[in-house]
Amino acid sequence: MKSNVTIQRDVIALVLSHALKESRTSGNEVIGWLLGFLWNGEIYVCDAVPCTRYKRQTKFSAEADPLEEAELASKYPRNVGIVGLYHSHPFSLGRNSSLFRDLFDVGDIFHSHTDEITMKSRAGKRKNYLSIVTNGIDYACFVMRNRVEKVSARIVDSISYFDAMDAYQTGVDISFERAMERKVLPRLMRELGRELAEHIDSTIDVNALRVRNLPKKGGRLASPVADSRGKENIFRADEEDDKILAEVHINLNPVIYTSSKKKSEILKALRNEIIDDSAYLVWKLLSSRMLDRLKGAVKRIEVGLGSFEIDEDGPLPQKIYNEPERSVARKRS
Repeated sequence: MKSNVTIQRDVIALVLSHALKESRTSGNEVIGWLLGFLWNGEIYVCDAVPCTRYKRQTKFSAEADPLEEAELASKYPRNVGIVGLYHSHPFSLGRNSSLFRDLFDVGDIFHSHTDEITMKSRAGKRKNYLSIVTNGIDYACFVMRNRVEKVSARIVDSISYFDAMDAYQTGVDISFERAMERKVLPRLMRELGRELAEHIDSTIDVNALRVRNLPKKGGRLASPVADSRGKENIFRADEEDDKILAEVHINLNPVIYTSSKKKSEILKALRNEIIDDSAYLVWKLLSSRMLDRLKGAVKRIEVGLGSFEIDEDGPLPQKIYNEPERSVARKRS
């Protein structure tokens, strides 16, 4: 078997213990996410997170809540984070496992047609996506390339993303205004989020982030669209006749991690991180309880959106969302 997968030893221990514990209690299949990065065409896995919210969970199948996966993915800067899934086959430890194998002509650990469909839907256009299947005692690895292939994994005591990736950061100040049709606020915010992403994508392109001297070992990138005035991230809305004047101000210092040395790829990743972070701030407002207080008609509202910082103390760099100091909307005449 080919080997282009490196996994930290404690990740395997977590995957096995999660599967074995559930098989001995409920007997149900479990799901979890594999976290890491790609380097020189190889998948590195240095952490795993068990699923805690299921849409469906039985002995023979399970489906994670898509929102939980989206929340997990949003916590990591670009190029690090979810690199695959793991799931269990608890039936292979049951007293009827030999009958199951005889009926379906499979071993204890295998990748079913349903598993492959799930894997392809998660992998999207990526050439490398990892799937670990376990019965709680043993495991097997499968990688999505042009097709699903079984691979062997190299198990190591520790993996450091610092050895494989450089960090790049820039600063961007975004001001966005739109006159929109009067709608209930959740619908308004969803539409605003889409338009904000389109605005950023058309305004902050690769050329806008061009720099004269790109540091060899990461560093801060100067940008012609950057403004270090440190504005508070804020959303405002004014009612005017049958329109709502929506206004968003976002000041970001996005960080991306990459092993690429190509300037175009680094700058493209920074642009996409700006879009992701901006969309996340609007999404946090949309998903917060704050909206329950804004259902009535208001002349003017002003809401803090919060901010990000990067925590590099864990297995992977993680985006920490800071709640806004002014979390309660203000109503003004």
